[in-house]
Amino acid sequence: MAKTFTAPFVQAVNNSNCNITAATSAVSTDSVSTAVLLFTAGLEGSAITSITAIPRATVTATALYLFTTTGTDTTTLKLIDSISMPAQTLNTTASVSISTFTNYTEDYPLRLKAGEKLYVATGVAANIQVYARGMDY
Repeated sequence: MAKTFTAPFVQAVNNSNCNITAATSAVSTDSVSTAVLLFTAGLEGSAITSITAIPRATVTATALYLFTTTGTDTTTLKLIDSISMPAQTLNTTASVSISTFTNYTEDYPLRLKAGEKLYVATGVAANIQVYARGMDY
């Protein structure tokens, strides 16, 4: 790609979500078969400003893992972050707590190069919706 001296401003919003259900125990390797694709960076790269997770059913306490991979290699996943999600019992009279990957904000986004992908996995089998808010350059 040709380099430009023009400042890279956001060109488009690129939000994405996925649902994870299967547990993983393979965070110690680069091969995580149960990880689910969460986000794919745009043609000029992307900036992720928020990643949150919310259970869609009762869940025991678990860890959530965030992985990255580049290009067409979707088998080599590199662990880049992890958070804990507390146990929650869902019912119709109480709100559901949202778990947040706190390292990524408007001021300090997770910057991804063109085509880079984010995957997410859970340590315990559960029904969890994960949402990434991002912008393409």
